[in-house]
Amino acid sequence: MTQRVLFVRTDKIGDVAVTLPLDQLTPFKSSDATWLIQPMTAFVLQNANPKRNYITVDMARPFNTFWRLISEIQKRQFDEVYFFFGPWWLAFLFFLLRIPVRVGRKSQWYSFLFFNFSDRQKRHFGKKHESLFGKDLVGLKYPEVQNETLPFLSLQAPQKRQLFEKFQIYPGDYFIVHPGMAGSALNWPTANYQQLIQKLSMASQVIVTGTAADENYLAPLKADPQLSSNSKVIFLDGHLKSEEFLYFLKNAKGVFAPSTGTLHLASSLGARTLGIYSPVATQKSERWGPRGPQVKTLTPQVKCPAAFSCWKEKCPLYNCLAQISVDEVIGNL
Repeated sequence: MTQRVLFVRTDKIGDVAVTLPLDQLTPFKSSDATWLIQPMTAFVLQNANPKRNYITVDMARPFNTFWRLISEIQKRQFDEVYFFFGPWWLAFLFFLLRIPVRVGRKSQWYSFLFFNFSDRQKRHFGKKHESLFGKDLVGLKYPEVQNETLPFLSLQAPQKRQLFEKFQIYPGDYFIVHPGMAGSALNWPTANYQQLIQKLSMASQVIVTGTAADENYLAPLKADPQLSSNSKVIFLDGHLKSEEFLYFLKNAKGVFAPSTGTLHLASSLGARTLGIYSPVATQKSERWGPRGPQVKTLTPQVKCPAAFSCWKEKCPLYNCLAQISVDEVIGNL
């Protein structure tokens, strides 16, 4: 009988991307696997190779979602659930429906009640990649996976060649700079992004991408007269659908961004990817860096006094990311 497995990761794009390869470990290769995710990350699973089955959960409407999921999960009769990230009420739901194997991290109060395979994970030290923390959880049920090498996530970009004509972009002769992020980690200074875009544009087109949530980072760049008047600098923030964004990432000469989901998408597409990371223990590339065949990361070589979040102006090293020069970034792209 085919094993029915549910994987739960209801946070952001990068978090889902680093966790998704866990379903390719040997214990799950012949299983009927499903992911429980937020709607905004569904495009990642739709364009993954192989494609994944998924159920979406509306985090803004937990009461309605809870009752919808009861019937959906009962119908699928899952044998195992791996709870990588989600709200407590999802863990309660799996307990209520008596899924036989319930695996999760031992941290919050509910983890002691609702999981029957759990362990403490000292993630705040940042000494292990997020994907490996996930593999450790799988290892609670299947210890043999600790000897396996976790594969990279593989994404495919749908053919959207007409976009090059639409935006007057030369295929394969452009860089992507994505300066925005959720704000949970330290970012490169705006002046550095301005210089980088200007210098890259001397030899190639530069596409600047982002979403409405990135406007604080994008606004000063769009207001820079040197960039706004430069015909080789193209601002596509807010103009691309998810699959169109994947296509541009796939065909770029190089992709540069701070710690954000864009790096994980680019690396999974096989693009040359360069990320800039904070030295704070919980924000380092060792914990959150992209995984892929053409990946590099840069972190300032300082002894950071912070453990969980940057002290900003209170720290004598702030902003240490400025120590990473524009020329160093260009040299690694």
